[in-house]
Amino acid sequence: MKTNNYIFRNLIFILFLLLTAITANSQGTIQTPMGQTVSVRNNWDTAPLIAAWESAAAQWIIDHTSDAQKKGPATSHYNCHSYAWNVVEGGSSSDKWLDQLVDGNSNLSKYWTNDAYTSTQYAADHEKVFYGADDHSAVTTATTGKVWSKWG
Repeated sequence: MKTNNYIFRNLIFILFLLLTAITANSQGTIQTPMGQTVSVRNNWDTAPLIAAWESAAAQWIIDHTSDAQKKGPATSHYNCHSYAWNVVEGGSSSDKWLDQLVDGNSNLSKYWTNDAYTSTQYAADHEKVFYGADDHSAVTTATTGKVWSKWG
């Protein structure tokens, strides 16, 4: 009897861990302005990881003598791509982590491929910027060379 109880408790614990892992990496979708489906996921990270993001961003500003300014605390609810392409346009910031690629397939580029956005060499105020080599997105401001983006 004691062995069955032990096995049952362990089985319940394992199921709990599996449900937690599945929930922590659940998938969803959002729509581009022209209705293309883009994959998003949640990214519920731990407090130590968020603290590491905060530290890394602060160190980057120091190392690059940047005049970047922190506007709020780090959060794992959305990333830079979701901020620039979704949140700024009024989309939800709740559990919308938007990756450039999903399973090796284009995801983020759906915003500028057959959609409302086009590629240009010149950016005006409130336009989207994608830094492909750095896998980062931002939104331009009225001040040349200044952008709004999400770090951490």
